[in-house]
Amino acid sequence: MRDITIATIGWMFFYIVLHLIWKGTESKSLDTNQIDFILELKAGLSQVDSSDRSSLIKKQIELIDQYLKSCDQNINFSECCLSAYTHIDSNSALREYLGCVSYEEASFFWLSSGLAFLEVLLWSIAGVLCSLLFHGTEAIRNGNFDPSEVSVHKAKLLYSPIVTLVIVLSGNVAINNGDLNPDDSSYWLIVVSFILGFYSRRAIDLLDRIKDVFFRSSVPPASNQKPIEGDNLAMALESNREVLEGLENVNSVYIGYDYRQTPAIESIFIELINEDDSKIDVPLTYEKGGKTYSVPTVIVKNVKPSEASIGMGDPVANSNNSSYQGTTGCIIQNPAGDFQLISCAHVLSGGVYDPLTYVGELQNPDAVTDGVGDIGQFVFGFQSLDYDFGVASIDNQASAEKSGLNADPIEVSQLVGPTTLHFKGLKNQGSGSLIATNQEDEILFGGQYFPMRGLIKVAEVVGGDFFSISTKGDSGSVLYDDSGSAVAMIVSSNTQFTFAFPIAPILKHYNLKIH
Repeated sequence: MRDITIATIGWMFFYIVLHLIWKGTESKSLDTNQIDFILELKAGLSQVDSSDRSSLIKKQIELIDQYLKSCDQNINFSECCLSAYTHIDSNSALREYLGCVSYEEASFFWLSSGLAFLEVLLWSIAGVLCSLLFHGTEAIRNGNFDPSEVSVHKAKLLYSPIVTLVIVLSGNVAINNGDLNPDDSSYWLIVVSFILGFYSRRAIDLLDRIKDVFFRSSVPPASNQKPIEGDNLAMALESNREVLEGLENVNSVYIGYDYRQTPAIESIFIELINEDDSKIDVPLTYEKGGKTYSVPTVIVKNVKPSEASIGMGDPVANSNNSSYQGTTGCIIQNPAGDFQLISCAHVLSGGVYDPLTYVGELQNPDAVTDGVGDIGQFVFGFQSLDYDFGVASIDNQASAEKSGLNADPIEVSQLVGPTTLHFKGLKNQGSGSLIATNQEDEILFGGQYFPMRGLIKVAEVVGGDFFSISTKGDSGSVLYDDSGSAVAMIVSSNTQFTFAFPIAPILKHYNLKIH
């Protein structure tokens, strides 16, 4: 942090000296009261003869100059506006003209001409330095400072000013219809530049959105707003069935839910005879009412059951649930020696939760699916203030995939020092730092929020900012430490943090070993 402090002090000294040597200017314009004063004087011209008009205009111009000077306006009205004042008779036209009049005034800051862009660069650097000072000292105080992030911080000082300048220029393009004119800017230019530098990560996200405006996807837009479904999907299948079944590589064609999508959508499944899918022309289309619709299609490769596998990070969902899909935490072995999979109960149950007791013992289990084919049955699961845990059977025991983790999980209390946790989920895979333990949060189940306690909080720490390592769809993923010991199961996340409940107590209670 010493280097950052020295750099910040150096920036302040450099900035002040630079602005004392080269005086800046800022763009000014007449305000409403000043324009009203000028128009009231102009109204008096209509009451005098044309012979007296010239001398009256001269007196009024002198009066206007004196008035503007008393308002600390550095503008010579007789030089810039005499012709318009004399020849424009319409009040509305003159008001519009005067509203567009701009002039430069001395300022400590560079807020006009090309120097305004240099001001953008300087204040962006100031934002980065202040961000590093704030988040760095916070990390040191909380014991989360990571020296390996130093290179990331140094990179911010290089790319943030450039990114900020590009965003400001893009804003000028949008506001001024392509006229890159900084003269309309004022102190907002300094404020925006500082904020973009302070939140440089967010600036990158904003730049990515701007990219989508200038460079749209090369994929042609679909002719309809959304994929067809229901009866239309069945009709689409019938209209394409003869062609599809006539292909050499197609074994069968059927309709089902594609649980790999969030939410799951009804799709046409094309099951292949072998791995070669080169003869399948997808996406399919369907004609109705003179419009062409895209048909959601899933290619199912024909793999022998003994070769198929289910394991950590694979998709899993309730077969009757068309709106949510999560992640297989890992494969476990029960006391009877059978392989089973574990995930969040709300994933396997479709979000069932008892809003009165906060405890929903799940009944009448349905088959679960890996997104294409069924896996087995929902054996048991429950949701409480402490757990959101479910177990499902695996019909094809030979498909159970080893997780590579240790057979026994580790208690959260046994974690020593700064801990990095890893996970492999449906949507993401990566690592984050253990930020806090024994946390409480409200978790979304079945469209309602319910409390959970005893959670751990994990995040990726970048320059002092916290970013969640998981998203919707990663529920059920197992977090494990560097030694390969399972620690917790992801149950929820927001933009900053991932929340997970410890799984050692529950696995030990049911005598379940990780496979």
